Amino acid sequence: MSSEPVTPPSSSYWSGYEMLWGLRAPTRRTALDRLQIVDAAIAIADREGLAAVTMRSVARALHCAPMSLYRHVPDKEALVSMMVDRAIETSRRGRSEAEPPASWREGLELVASSIWRLCRAHPWFAEASMARPPITPNGIAGFESALSLFDGLPVDITTTAQFVSTVFSTVVASAFSLAMNEAARLRAQLSERQLYAEAAPVFAQIVQSGAYPRVADFIANASHRDDEAQMRARVELILDGIAARLASSPRPAPGARSWRTSGRDAAPSGKVAQRRAPG
Repeated sequence: MSSEPVTPPSSSYWSGYEMLWGLRAPTRRTALDRLQIVDAAIAIADREGLAAVTMRSVARALHCAPMSLYRHVPDKEALVSMMVDRAIETSRRGRSEAEPPASWREGLELVASSIWRLCRAHPWFAEASMARPPITPNGIAGFESALSLFDGLPVDITTTAQFVSTVFSTVVASAFSLAMNEAARLRAQLSERQLYAEAAPVFAQIVQSGAYPRVADFIANASHRDDEAQMRARVELILDGIAARLASSPRPAPGARSWRTSGRDAAPSGKVAQRRAPG
């Protein structure tokens, strides 16, 4: 059997990732570069949504032939992966020199805030990151930084990753729901107030039927927060659960989970990495 490394075909699921990680180079140099293509795609997605991003629409924006894009980006899936990485990169700028969080809880709150801001700046990001997970240089750098929040604490790496990924998934799902709701209202040309006013007869029927007393209580009496406040309340539930898990865990042996790596993202033993929050 050959020991030669296998290069995935351009249609491979990993086609965009391998280019981002430097495992595959553009086929030929042209007047364009990958960054121009990705930024043009992001501009289209910001204006019109992710579905509007095609190789043809990006080529039109750059005033070039679609085939010239394929020398830098194998397909739309790869382009979306590159858009995800670029969005994370821009969201991380300016935060690397900030004061590190004082605790894992503050760190994960910052993670949640940064993901929410990213999703609101680019409403397509939540959908894109679900389809093309951020296994990209900037995405992995953020994941590494978030994992380091638990260095020196009584928790294994599998559970630590679950903590971080649960916060990420919760924020992304909240942002995705909001983006879909906003898109639906835009298509219907209704304000949020008008949308709920039209639904009033349905809610009234639920309450008046008497068949759903707990739901009726929620409709009538629950505190209805804005979308960001709802997201933060969900994250707080997760953080409370993490705190309870940590409190019930035995202390680790001296020296457990102690990594020293090179570079400014290095996490000294038992300390939080010197990055505020991953994007």
